[in-house]
Parts: sequence; C-alpha cells; structure tokens
Amino acid sequence: KRAVCASRLRQVGVAMCTYAASDSMGRLPESNGYKPSHIPYKVYKALKSSFPETPQILICPEHTGFKENTVTGCSIRELNGIYNWEPFPDSYNKAASVGMWIGYNYLGGRDLSQWSWNTMPPFANRWKSPRTLNDSGNLALIVDIVERAWATGGDSSWTEATHRRKGGYARVFAGTPPEPEEIGAQGGVNLYLDGSAFWYKMNELKVYPRSRPPTYRSYGYWYCDY
Repeated sequence: KRAVCASRLRQVGVAMCTYAASDSMGRLPESNGYKPSHIPYKVYKALKSSFPETPQILICPEHTGFKENTVTGCSIRELNGIYNWEPFPDSYNKAASVGMWIGYNYLGGRDLSQWSWNTMPPFANRWKSPRTLNDSGNLALIVDIVERAWATGGDSSWTEATHRRKGGYARVFAGTPPEPEEIGAQGGVNLYLDGSAFWYKMNELKVYPRSRPPTYRSYGYWYCDY
C-alpha cells in the first residue's frame, strides 16, 4: 500500500504540475485559506478530469475515513472506538468555500509571508510552500496525512494518521490529542515538486504548521531536507 500510495501521489503531482503549466506564470493551485486536506473545487474538477476512471487516485489507499469508521490499534485504549465524519469527497461545502477533501495534505500554493511563527514548533519556519513550477524541486508538494490539532471553542481536538501499524486510517478525538505514534502511525509518503516520492518513518518526520494561529493549532508531520 505504501507503493500504491507513492504511485498515486506521483500521478497527482503530474496532474497538479500540468494544471500549473496552463498558467502563464506557472503558478500552482492556491491553497491559502483552505485546510491542507482540501483543494479549491475548480482545481479538484480539473485534477479529476485527468483520471476520470480512477478518481480514488486523490486519496491514500490507507485512508478509509467514511461516515462511520471503527478505529482500533491505539495504545491508549479509550481512544479505540467508532468515529463519525464526512467522507471524501462529500465534505465539499460550496457556501463555506471549503473546497474538496482529498486524501492527502496539499502543501503547495500557500502564502506564508503573513504567518506568525512565534507560537510554532522550533524550526517550523523552515517550511517553504512551493508556489510555482520554478521553485526548488526539493519542496514538499503533497504528503500523507499525519497530523495533530488543538481545536478552540469547546470543540474536540484530534490526531489523524494513515499507514498505521495495523493498517487503515484513524482520526481520534480527545481533549489532549495523542501523539501520532499512540494511534499507530508508522510514517508517510511525501511527494516533492520534482516528482520524486519517498517513504519516511515517523522518527524522520518533523512537525510543521498546517494552519496559522489563532483559529486553531494544527500541525502536520512531513520531511524537509532544507
């Protein structure tokens, strides 16, 4: 499944770069204002048209998040159970302009210049979002979902991961979100702007912000070699 995941990511990357090449400036789809696991609806439609027979290519083969999902294999016993949330791609909310939920975190097209880094983990500001086809090829473009988030306003916080020890996908809710390893996360596949895709173990991944404060603290795990 890791190999299938890497293959899917490469195909999505090619489609994403083809989409960018249609822009005279070679700009990658913008994602600022969207959750990293969402892309604008028009971009989703364009990408899906590249592989109309296999739209599941936009989702990790381990991402089995449906309306009712039974999660097992968590080291904290009380986190095992049944969780409910909207599946891919039905989370599209046209009124809220959320976009389409894909089964990966898309890291491209984000304007990080206005982000406040003082509340982020150490070295978090090393993250650079690829925004054009002329950017460095070693910038992470699309990565497997491994994340940890603290919600505000009384909402539950959560930890989410694919490629777990016992297989499958888990998103568990808790007041203090557990570490990804505690829900069985083993690592993730990262796709780079140059089209290369690699598997990394959890101890090789670093913590980077998925979104800027103060809405909520949301961190993703991927690998950067810069």
